[in-house]
Amino acid sequence: MKDRTRGLVMGVGAGVLASAAMPFIGPLLRDVLRPLAKTLLKRSLLGVDALRSQVARASEAVEDLLAEVRAEVADERGDGTGAAREESAPPAPEAKAAANKNLS
Repeated sequence: MKDRTRGLVMGVGAGVLASAAMPFIGPLLRDVLRPLAKTLLKRSLLGVDALRSQVARASEAVEDLLAEVRAEVADERGDGTGAAREESAPPAPEAKAAANKNLS
């Protein structure tokens, strides 16, 4: 019981002391902590922006790779559009003739 009373008295004393010192310490803490907090938030914001940019690039690369794999799988199955084959295949003779005819 004596320890509880002693702890209570110490706690109340610390609270009274902190309340009495706050008018002097408060502005000092505010003047020091506010710029520190702003700097911390600014650097965090810059870090988050850089991370977002890197994640967007990585996501785009993964999407491109996934599209390539899907096209290859579709071509291997034979149910694809054949767009990849059309790009690499030379034009058919009929297409060449039609293109030349349109130019004349």
